[in-house]
Amino acid sequence: MVGRSVRSVSTHRPQRTCIGCKRVDDQSQLLRWVLDEQDPTRVLPDPTRRKSGRGAWLHPVPECVQQAARRRAFSRAFRSGNIGHDVEALLHAMSGSPPRGGYDTEKTPESGSQAVETR
Repeated sequence: MVGRSVRSVSTHRPQRTCIGCKRVDDQSQLLRWVLDEQDPTRVLPDPTRRKSGRGAWLHPVPECVQQAARRRAFSRAFRSGNIGHDVEALLHAMSGSPPRGGYDTEKTPESGSQAVETR
């Protein structure tokens, strides 16, 4: 059997960059944020990673939230200059989200990453 190779099963985990501390980490360790559809000056957490639109990723810890607010990182990530960077509001919005244990309790694929059958 010349020319055949055995492929190992990939254990690739999607990586994202935290907009607060700028560290790259597994997607499961970061919380995705999206613009509020009713009020585009606010950002909302998206723990299920299913809301439409551009997303920004942030570690769910107060230090990263404070750094992101200080740097106005949400405005840069969403390419909009009129996003509020109220630390208390961001921490309050984040408080309803699961903490450090990760967000991948169910292994659901990220939207748009499902296998497509072609012929």
